[in-house]
Amino acid sequence: MTPNVSAYDRFRALGAVLDVARFPLPTSALHELPVRAMRVFARRHDDYLKTLDEAYLKTTLEVDELFRITLDPDVASGRRILQGQAITTLELFGPGYDLHDDTIRLFEYRGTASATTTMEGLAYALLNPPYGLRDLPRRLDDESFDTPGQREQARMRQVLREFCAEVLSLEDPKRADHLTIHRWPTDWSSYFDAGTEWWGRFCWTVEDHRHGWVTVLAASSTD
Repeated sequence: MTPNVSAYDRFRALGAVLDVARFPLPTSALHELPVRAMRVFARRHDDYLKTLDEAYLKTTLEVDELFRITLDPDVASGRRILQGQAITTLELFGPGYDLHDDTIRLFEYRGTASATTTMEGLAYALLNPPYGLRDLPRRLDDESFDTPGQREQARMRQVLREFCAEVLSLEDPKRADHLTIHRWPTDWSSYFDAGTEWWGRFCWTVEDHRHGWVTVLAASSTD
């Protein structure tokens, strides 16, 4: 099984900043999978750096000054074992998604202005990147909403539900008894440094016992 999850590509094209990797479901040593995923993310980042235009590099930073993803030596060597915390689906999505009502609650709206109400959970990490999502898909019922805020949240709900279905193979977030979810520390890789400024840093594993795989979701970003 390749760790790449091609279904996520279109969400990244919308501006999402999550990184996603997938592995066969292990019988033990779940704690190793976030580390394996980080090595995958590091290779992807290095491959991206190789695509940068040489002229661009010369006018910005020296190649050896470019950001690299590294691991804490104790984690890389196995001297430190990451400790995950088992969480519920409700905790995975966070307060930005009302699981019971199937609605997005990431923002408070006042006229055309909006303010973020939470900086926790997958709903926030997916739907509220530092520069926002772009080109949210239009809905057939767009004109039925009374305010732009209602319309935006309906579109975001659609993106979240499609992410669940296409990336996590979870058609109904309320029916997730076959999933085991863990939240992991975010202090063991330079990957998480950017998120310490203000936006946040996240790492989850989602074990799918129907499909026999584990999806690692991570995010750390800034403006």
